[in-house]
Amino acid sequence: MLTTTIEVAGLSEHQQLKDNRENGSMRQQASLRRRAKIALAAVSAIGVVIAGSAHADQVTWRVAHVVGGTHPFQTTAEFVQKRVGELTNDEFQFDIVGGGKLGDEVATMDLYKTGDIDMGYHYSASASTVIPEFGFLNFPFLFKDEAEWEAFMMRPQITTYWNEIAARHDPAFKVGAIGVFGTKGLYTRDIVIDGMDDITGLKFRVTPSPVLVEAWRSLGAEPIAMAYGEVYSAIQTGVLDGADNAPSGYNHGKHYEVAKNYHRTEHEVATVFLLVNTKSYNALSDAHKKAIDQALSEAPGNWVASSKSFAKKIEDQFGAWRVNEVHLSDELKEQIQAKVAPLRDEIAAKNDLGDFTAMLDAWRASN
Repeated sequence: MLTTTIEVAGLSEHQQLKDNRENGSMRQQASLRRRAKIALAAVSAIGVVIAGSAHADQVTWRVAHVVGGTHPFQTTAEFVQKRVGELTNDEFQFDIVGGGKLGDEVATMDLYKTGDIDMGYHYSASASTVIPEFGFLNFPFLFKDEAEWEAFMMRPQITTYWNEIAARHDPAFKVGAIGVFGTKGLYTRDIVIDGMDDITGLKFRVTPSPVLVEAWRSLGAEPIAMAYGEVYSAIQTGVLDGADNAPSGYNHGKHYEVAKNYHRTEHEVATVFLLVNTKSYNALSDAHKKAIDQALSEAPGNWVASSKSFAKKIEDQFGAWRVNEVHLSDELKEQIQAKVAPLRDEIAAKNDLGDFTAMLDAWRASN
């Protein structure tokens, strides 16, 4: 989407010209014509400046996300904006629209087709409303921990893999980069998870995701898809035992006030796709394509580092909030992974993602 906006002051001159013609004032007409020429020249000059420091191929992309402030979505968008600006002598700029002003992550999936956004951040569960396979990344304990996710998922061939998946469904966008919303823990009001038995019958809120719900049920838990805004009171009144979320979600809803036991399960690294409007990308010059490709290839490292820093600032407050941090043993995590493994393979096969799990298992065996 190429956008150039010029606001011109003094349009009342057109009415004045009309009045002068009616009054037969040739001198005033000539004067106003000269002024109109000057104004037109000024507008042309403004247009050249707006086109990017005397460059006629100025490009402005609109980037959408649902958060604000110093969240990693915002800081990563700013990083890509800065890099692509450096690589194009500021011919390529971003209009970053945060805070969900253009809609939530599901609604904005439709804006690529209409050309209303050129890039956007979408959690895998949200993106799965259009690309069902993306939802597989919500499967709990798919990765052992955040470090394993980072080592496997941040490789260029993984972005290529998910790009090919996306192209099968909707050519309106492509995967520009892969990053995270955060790494999830499971927090509870009273129950402390020390073994498999503690998971049985556990009622907790999860992101609305069929994959996530089915997997937790296979472990004996009772996952409940519930609106985020209802979670606090549900835990407080005992309707829920707790919820799962990244530290940012734990903090945002002040859930630490009603659920003091924060389990470091690392059961889901909340994968986020930074999608790019295919039509907007194809309209770029070769130089601009090269610049955006390079900036996006550098983005994941900055994104993950920013996410870790963001989470740490929140986690540093756990002491003041009197949070009881619970670390699951490696043995328990391995037991859980072993129990959900058959379901993982079953769901992967149903979604033609057997090659992805095979790739993950082969990589894991060699590392």
